Amino acid sequence: MKRDDTSYLEALAEVTDQSKASIGIASVPLGIILVQLRYLANVEGTWIKVLATGGVVTLFIATVLAWLMAMTIQSTYAMELYRRDGKESVKGRDYANWILSLAKDPAAYTELYALNVSRKLVVPFWVLCSTGYLSLFALVVAIIWQSPTEATLPAPVAQ
Repeated sequence: MKRDDTSYLEALAEVTDQSKASIGIASVPLGIILVQLRYLANVEGTWIKVLATGGVVTLFIATVLAWLMAMTIQSTYAMELYRRDGKESVKGRDYANWILSLAKDPAAYTELYALNVSRKLVVPFWVLCSTGYLSLFALVVAIIWQSPTEATLPAPVAQ
């Protein structure tokens, strides 16, 4: 009996797209902070610097975790396409061997492998993203409510 993997492969393609989107969830706010780095470097407020630093660190680590998860899921999808219907493609053998050489595990990039990697990375990713977003929110509030003496103002001209 021939196995039909069409819906499984469609679902795996959707998970691949969502895993790529999770990179943006963490990296877009990180980019916003980095664009404002010139302003943040001149701010005298300690809390503002602490919040900006916390946001950058947590969102950077969350971006790396999202990238690792996305690469694992994308490679799993590629291997599942390679092994479609229980048959391995002759043309894809070099690519499949290269992917497996990266993992150094013959059972790598299977459905179970991708699930195990995702289980380990999903919770830390969301904790770091949430912390980073909270840091950004607190940073914006702190910038709004900072006193004029903490703001970077031009020095008064001596007479």
